[in-house]
Amino acid sequence: MPGTRTAPTVGALTVTENLVSVGVVDASNDTWSESLNLPGGGLTDMADIESFAADYQSNTNGSVYRVVQQVVWEGIKDSDNALALFRASSESGINLLFKEDTTLVAFTGRVVAPIGTIMQGNQDIPLLVSPLTLLIAEYINLLGTYSLESMQYTGRRERRNNPRIGT
Repeated sequence: MPGTRTAPTVGALTVTENLVSVGVVDASNDTWSESLNLPGGGLTDMADIESFAADYQSNTNGSVYRVVQQVVWEGIKDSDNALALFRASSESGINLLFKEDTTLVAFTGRVVAPIGTIMQGNQDIPLLVSPLTLLIAEYINLLGTYSLESMQYTGRRERRNNPRIGT
């Protein structure tokens, strides 16, 4: 049984923060990020974001090299909603290694404080069972042409000679 979620359902009407930023690099390779926390939640029209980025560029000697829109769905941060069980700390987790099928570019994900049903008893060995397989499928869906290469349980992200499970 996992902990309790407090974040609202992801949707345009439930956005709690909408952040837009432009990244600027100057001639000496120093960077700056100008960020706006937009009022009212909801998604911002891309044309408005582009207008802001273009106008910012026209006012700086630096180079706008990055534009980011980040939407946030935030609930109450209450540790009473988390379970104090074996492997309940965010320091414990399953590292997931994904590789892009053609370029072999790697992406690592991490499932922190894994529930008991996705671990082999009291061993530090993750199992390819539901609900972990469903989460892995969601990673692959969002990443596109990546596939899972391996997974390994670790504490504090460092390898602890635990078996690496290949797929």
